[in-house]
Amino acid sequence: MSHITLIRHGQANSEAKDEISYDKLSPLGHEQAAWLGDHLRHSETHHTRLYTGTLRRHIETAQGMDTGLEPIRDERLNELQYFTLAALMEQQHGVPFPTEQGSFANHLPLVFETWK
Repeated sequence: MSHITLIRHGQANSEAKDEISYDKLSPLGHEQAAWLGDHLRHSETHHTRLYTGTLRRHIETAQGMDTGLEPIRDERLNELQYFTLAALMEQQHGVPFPTEQGSFANHLPLVFETWK
């Protein structure tokens, strides 16, 4: 039977203010990728392929997992551009960009709802 495991990238740069500065793993994100790779190597599930998006944080996560599989990159797996959408939301709807870490949890669903 086929098996698919979906994995999101490790923690990205939480100090980011734009797409470019967000698109890299934090030190914790690198640790998370290594922990995940270790977990997968010791699990009973055998993976034969590894697909990633083309973003740096995707590739760094795949490399950090150290699965021995060559990642197959597919841009369709890339995430939406949150910072770009948030800037447009502020310009077009007057909703300010969050300035505190905790504000992002409330802001993100609003961005999704507005731009669906």
